[in-house]
Amino acid sequence: MSRLPVPQHSPDAEHRFFIYDPNNAEFYYFATAAERDQYSDVVVHHYLDDSWDETVEQVVAGEISHAVEQIDRQDRPDDSELDENHCDAEGTYWSPEWSHICNYALLPVEPVATGDAVQQLVAVRTLSAAVKLYKAVLSAHVDQFAAGTLDGDAYRVLREQWETALLQTTRGLSRDPVAPAEQVAA
Repeated sequence: MSRLPVPQHSPDAEHRFFIYDPNNAEFYYFATAAERDQYSDVVVHHYLDDSWDETVEQVVAGEISHAVEQIDRQDRPDDSELDENHCDAEGTYWSPEWSHICNYALLPVEPVATGDAVQQLVAVRTLSAAVKLYKAVLSAHVDQFAAGTLDGDAYRVLREQWETALLQTTRGLSRDPVAPAEQVAA
């Protein structure tokens, strides 16, 4: 019997795949669609008692494209930099309980080069297909970096992951297209 994946309770770049359980009003997040689908059997079967609970029709699954994240974070200045009203030099009030202040924004959740993304690269059958996929992903990351939705460190990490995956998966790939099985003579 295979082991049931352990869900995470908030989305991030590595846990974009979700299932929603309306009975518990709970979202469960997973690193891959396969893990989510495996866990969905458990969620759905909880609605089976003597008969099916019609709420089961509200169970949904999908992939997160955007999530709310902190932006413009400022860490609390040292108390010596605050006046008697707990304000800094710019006039920003700092409650004694606050470690930081920030805003929040709904931002795209960009997949990391692990799990399904690398599996895409692994699944290609020719060198040209692998390079084409790598170029598309790299171009998307460059655009995100330019738009300010991907910081420099994250960009470097993602690029390194994709380059490593590209090198590992393209060893021995043919430069020529592979004929579909139905076109290969028996």
